[in-house]
Amino acid sequence: MSRIGVYKAVVFAVGCLPLAAVTASLFADPTPDPYERLAHTTGEFALRFLLLTLLVTPLKDVLKLKRLGAFRRTLGVLAFTYTFFHFLAYMVFEAGFDPAFVSEDIAQRRFILFGMLAGVPMFLLGVTSNNFAVGRLGRKWKKLHMLVFPLALFAALHFFMSVRGDDKGEAVFYLAAFALLILYRLGRWGLRARRRRAAAA
Repeated sequence: MSRIGVYKAVVFAVGCLPLAAVTASLFADPTPDPYERLAHTTGEFALRFLLLTLLVTPLKDVLKLKRLGAFRRTLGVLAFTYTFFHFLAYMVFEAGFDPAFVSEDIAQRRFILFGMLAGVPMFLLGVTSNNFAVGRLGRKWKKLHMLVFPLALFAALHFFMSVRGDDKGEAVFYLAAFALLILYRLGRWGLRARRRRAAAA
């Protein structure tokens, strides 16, 4: 394994520690309602790793460190891992794998709807975050992974709407951060398009 491969493995292992910790805590200190603890931890870290994934490109541009790009997929897989366990916690402890309950919940609670809207593209990105998929999809792979931007907004809205009361500071932070990162990417694409047109003129 290359040095960068070792670093990526370490990042992934460290990134999984909160998941291991909350799982261990559920066995060490059983609670009548494990859903709250598991859903909160997995949801929060899914957002954090999604934010870090989108931060890679701006940091790479500003710091002039191309090697940072090698960690984007690792961080994305971590975001997918936490999203998967967040969804699993909902299905096991809240919905009981009952499709009728899920359908009714989506219709009644908007934050569940936005969670599902974020979950579907996250699943697509998660299962294609490997070298086989990159080779198989070719140029379509990059287009598919553009779904990360609407996904991020849906995830932030899911979190914002799920927060009860007036304590929405953290949720507002994620909404603002994802919006700024999307604007950065749009500006970056616009600049590249102008350069291509200027070069072709």
